[in-house]
Amino acid sequence: MSQYTPGLYPVLPDGMVVVDSSDAGPASPPSITPTRSLTSRFLSGCKSALNNMVNAQYIKPRFSAATPVWLLGVMYGDDGPPLAADGGGGGGGPVIVREESGGYVGISRSGSVDSTGSGGSVGGGGSSSSAHPHIQALLSDIWSRPWMTYREGFPPILSSKYTSDVGWGCMLRSAQMMLAHTMFVHVLGRDFRYEPGCPADLEARHRSVLALFADVPSDRAPFSVHNLLRHAAEDGVTPGSWLGPSMVCRTLCRAVNQEKRAGPQLRVYLALDCLVSRERVEETILSSGQDWCPVLILIPLRLGTQQINMAYVPALQRVLANPMCVGILGGKPRHSLYFIGFQGSEMVGLDPHTCRTTDDPSDKSSTLKSYHCNSPRKINFAGVDPSIALGILCQTREELEGFYAFSAEETDTKVKPLYSMSE
Repeated sequence: MSQYTPGLYPVLPDGMVVVDSSDAGPASPPSITPTRSLTSRFLSGCKSALNNMVNAQYIKPRFSAATPVWLLGVMYGDDGPPLAADGGGGGGGPVIVREESGGYVGISRSGSVDSTGSGGSVGGGGSSSSAHPHIQALLSDIWSRPWMTYREGFPPILSSKYTSDVGWGCMLRSAQMMLAHTMFVHVLGRDFRYEPGCPADLEARHRSVLALFADVPSDRAPFSVHNLLRHAAEDGVTPGSWLGPSMVCRTLCRAVNQEKRAGPQLRVYLALDCLVSRERVEETILSSGQDWCPVLILIPLRLGTQQINMAYVPALQRVLANPMCVGILGGKPRHSLYFIGFQGSEMVGLDPHTCRTTDDPSDKSSTLKSYHCNSPRKINFAGVDPSIALGILCQTREELEGFYAFSAEETDTKVKPLYSMSE
């Protein structure tokens, strides 16, 4: 477990903040004023209830117990084979399996193996397959990932009258999820499982990360929607505008790179034109003032014209099966999702399109359940918009070299590579 130092910004191991086209398009939702009538609040409540019901029930996915599921580098399934270069079985490096209490837990390609507890209040599944031990372990893992959704009732954003991001802020919320998961890995560990009533020190670290994303304009929440839009304004983005994957990556870079109150704790390298430059990655790391600091590599891509070229699917599967992957930003046109895994021909993602009343995770009286999801989405690869962004986190120099080797391997197989590498 990482060393924790109390403070406004969680101190991450080895120290953790981004260095370094555009696809933002203005949406036109109605202005939302800070003061709302009783009728307005009633209608908003009805809309939120319907939205929550649709997202939590109607589209709750089914996970087949017969087909392995990959989730951010961990495979859940009964005796499922490692992922091969073509997305099938065979090859792919060492596989480690661990069982706990007689039940299947997970398979990982890395030296660290995913573990799980009871999982707390875990939902999803929607069929008897949820009774299988590995499905329960999968749902526990999904439940423990950070979930950022639409919120309403927060202070107005910048000089606008927007007190909610409903209808236009989904990509910002997806980006928050990717960054929050990155920090979860550093502060809590990849094997973290959220269970209400956990030890006080774990609860404090959990809250300290989520508090960085609270819906307030204050500096104490540097990755709030308010502050992200303040950075996006440098590219002409205004509240109410929808951001695409490429633009939100630029926004994340500015927001994290300029958060220096706790010292350099993370650097983010933004790949341009689908090209990852080893020289620029090294410059990004050294800009922290240290020989090494963790680096988050963001790679915006366009994998087709109107829809994804299916020739890229095996490579996308291999990325999601890589333990260094922190997810993929994408979805459908103007309907963003945060993709965290896949099962067969379907991607698994967290959907921000649920509206909740804003709260402050730093308030110990507030519940954290609204920041965790028990009903993930599944969408066929063929239905995903071709504009996406990959996230790769390298916490050590060895992992960075492993990422380079992984990328080189992609070009040496029959898989159609997603990006290029240069020295």
